[in-house]
Amino acid sequence: MRPGCCWVLIFATKRPNWGLSTEVDITMNTLGNDKLLTKNIVEVAIKITVLSVLIVYAFQLVKPFITPVIWGIILAVAVEPL
Repeated sequence: MRPGCCWVLIFATKRPNWGLSTEVDITMNTLGNDKLLTKNIVEVAIKITVLSVLIVYAFQLVKPFITPVIWGIILAVAVEPL
């Protein structure tokens, strides 16, 4: 290979940016970002809702056992020195 042929390949693969494609890219990115932002907001809202429902159901499941566990702790601490 000749020494100058690599530079020809490098310059042939790079396109000069004259500022024309940047405006189109910014517009397309803005539209894409809006859709992506909306998708992310909906996804986060769904995840928060599901997590909240799971926490409520878990608390309702554990609620009947809270009082006996507290009394068990009180009795265990009270009887421990014996």
